[in-house]
Amino acid sequence: MSGIQSYPMPSHAGSGPSKVISFLLKKDDSALLDELVGEFPPHVNRSDVLREMIMPYLHALRLAKKGSDWEEVIERGEGLDYLRDLVSKAEKESALAFTFSI
Repeated sequence: MSGIQSYPMPSHAGSGPSKVISFLLKKDDSALLDELVGEFPPHVNRSDVLREMIMPYLHALRLAKKGSDWEEVIERGEGLDYLRDLVSKAEKESALAFTFSI
């Protein structure tokens, strides 16, 4: 993947060496991500939101490779619940706006 760079660094979680991953987003996707991040409390940043989107799938893949049950990891992701609620809210607001525009 040519659009991804990684940089080794110590882990802040104390779990060993980590890498900072960076990648390019299209302008429209970046604007949507900023809008999504804006719905979170002020201390939450883009990295936090992206991590909540990605980590449950990495944990699920790790479990699947061990032959363990992995579906529950994705279904119960706490950060994902909040993200799902934000997307659902946007859908409802969009439907409401469409109703009034007719």
